[in-house]
Amino acid sequence: MKQGWEIKKLGEVLSLEYGKPLDADKRCLDGMYPVYGANGEVTRTNLCYYEKTSIIVGRKGTAGAVNITESKFHPLDVTYYVVFDDVKYCLKYLYYLLSSLDLPSLAKGVKPGINRNDVYAIKSAFPSLIEQERIVGILDSAFAKIDELKAVAEQNLQHARDLFQSSLRQSLTPKPNWQTKTINDVCDFFNGKAHENDIVEDGGYILINSKYISTDGRIAKRTDKQLFPLYKDDIVMVMSDVPNGKALAKCVLIYEDDLYSLNQRICAFRNSKVNVELLRYLISRNPYLLSFNNGENQTNLRKNDILKCPISYPEDTLEQQQIVEKLDALSDRCKAMEENYHQTATLCTDLKQALLKKAFNAEL
Repeated sequence: MKQGWEIKKLGEVLSLEYGKPLDADKRCLDGMYPVYGANGEVTRTNLCYYEKTSIIVGRKGTAGAVNITESKFHPLDVTYYVVFDDVKYCLKYLYYLLSSLDLPSLAKGVKPGINRNDVYAIKSAFPSLIEQERIVGILDSAFAKIDELKAVAEQNLQHARDLFQSSLRQSLTPKPNWQTKTINDVCDFFNGKAHENDIVEDGGYILINSKYISTDGRIAKRTDKQLFPLYKDDIVMVMSDVPNGKALAKCVLIYEDDLYSLNQRICAFRNSKVNVELLRYLISRNPYLLSFNNGENQTNLRKNDILKCPISYPEDTLEQQQIVEKLDALSDRCKAMEENYHQTATLCTDLKQALLKKAFNAEL
């Protein structure tokens, strides 16, 4: 340990004070002061409870989340706010320290909450105020560069998504030589069935539900009953969605025979008249189908509405294939950008944690 650093319990350095409930009639979105819940600002108010910049620690709900406040604020009763001696300690240093401690792991109970005594018992090393401020300066500068790296990756991902959506609209806009049919004209339609008591960890079939489709198959439950069989090149689609959701009318393609079973509120299309990949693009996120979502109540697409859905496509199979190849290439680029973003985000988190560890081990 460097000279001048002292090992102290957090209870010797700071106090975690309870927040206070705030009646609904005291909350207003245009209020002068922020109201903090367990994981940040949730609304505003004209009543100031504490008149000094502090740190909010989630007590219940998002227990262990850490946020810096404005200079005047109201902490709700699901939070603690930090009180400390600013002659000896730097607020930003304490914020970084609390952020490095994995406080969420201290949460206990049926509705997990954090007991402040468990936080008080944690030991850490503390240098002089001048050294704390020097370390904060290093962390601020490094974290700004790390955040910039993450922002660039996020921007690249958004550009790829925008390009894909633009090309999707352009490629699927009907041309003079295209024909317009309904789903009923080109597909056989099948409804799924309820799987109530046959969900098992080691079931022989993957259960196709809305979560499976919305995550492109990354999340799946299994069943030991195949109430509805699916086959290679079947298309499955979500028929129900919560308000403002993003799964309605999303489709995935089945690539193997006899490994799946179809849940209720999921439908399947089976066709032999249109390139199956093109058909998936034409159905998924189809404007006609999405028009039934009013954004307020849960949307449930009915069979008759689906069967009447218009789709336009070229008769020429070569042209169909060319459209698919173009969209697949752009889709692959989006997926690569998504993977790059997730890798970058993980790297950024790891870099921050490594820097915090060095900072509080007196290695910066």
